Amino acid sequence: MPLRVATVPVPDDPARPHPWLAATVEVERAHHEQLVGHDDLVDPVESIATSYTWQDTSRRVRLVALAGGSDRGAADPDGEVVGAAHVWMPLRDNRTLGYFFPNHLPGQDESAVYDALWQEAARVFDEHERRVIHCWATHPPQGAGARRLAARSGAGAVEEDERARWLAHAGFVLEQVERYSVLSLDAAALAAARLIADEGPGASNPSAEAGPSASPRHRLRSWIGVTPLDLREGMAALRSRMSVDAPGADLDYEEEAWDVDQIVRRDERMDAAGRDVVTTVALHEGRPVAYTEISVPRGRPVAGFQDDTLVHGDHRGHRLGARVKAANLLALHAHQPATQRLHTWNAEENTHMLAINAELGFRTAGVQGGWQLRR
Repeated sequence: MPLRVATVPVPDDPARPHPWLAATVEVERAHHEQLVGHDDLVDPVESIATSYTWQDTSRRVRLVALAGGSDRGAADPDGEVVGAAHVWMPLRDNRTLGYFFPNHLPGQDESAVYDALWQEAARVFDEHERRVIHCWATHPPQGAGARRLAARSGAGAVEEDERARWLAHAGFVLEQVERYSVLSLDAAALAAARLIADEGPGASNPSAEAGPSASPRHRLRSWIGVTPLDLREGMAALRSRMSVDAPGADLDYEEEAWDVDQIVRRDERMDAAGRDVVTTVALHEGRPVAYTEISVPRGRPVAGFQDDTLVHGDHRGHRLGARVKAANLLALHAHQPATQRLHTWNAEENTHMLAINAELGFRTAGVQGGWQLRR
């Protein structure tokens, strides 16, 4: 049966999105439940509807693949939503780059759904002159005897599942593999975090500016939500470095240009999308030189996300990465004790950060492939 692809309208009011937007969330939920056994990784429709209206710093497009029904016109087809894709294109920097994130309903012909979605996505990328396309795809845990595709980075591999075969056939190259890990925030994990956070004198209180860390030149400071006024300039500099300092294999990506206004805008938008962000920094002479953050959906705090962690190159070798992550776990638990688990992704070649995660108690749950198409 031929599939039709339509664009989900951007809502004028995020509280009243088009029904197709909710359908894309259900497709993503069903896909993840089949793949990883839960829907922790799927944002609620309210959060997606809010972020979909933010078209000033990136062009966001939501596509649906429709089966059956009648073609009531190109602008208003009907039918069952059997697949969906998120197309995302930065507008401030990386202006030749686009992202393609497809999903399909289990039981549907995966390749046919992705073919239909890609045809429209490629048209959008052409319209916006995007020559490099990235697709970050979750792949199943590698079973015994499964065929594997190795990343060009030389670290890690993914199972050659249907999604991997489709991406390779479409011309995408597996450049990098990230390890997907989960931490259960139980008593053992919190005890491990306290041990690491207490390595330096006076650093056991992650909710306030602490005393000297493992290096007497560094102090820790944590907060919830809005970045403190005196740290915004320093955080802008660190976030710019995060965009290129993390291992990126041969994925084409240029440094993001962050400034204070963007820090403020990001804080406002995370709040509007219903996410609490817990951040810990290491300070040197009052300026942040390392940071980490955890985001938690306010409406479903049981599962959160260990996001960025960065230590400035001039301040490595003092266990700052481990210290800020440990202190941030304690700050999260103090702020939101309902959070039971955290999800995170790290490049397989980032052995240092993977070792810190293991020390904190993270356990491997799967892999994610970083696929790239140069057009």
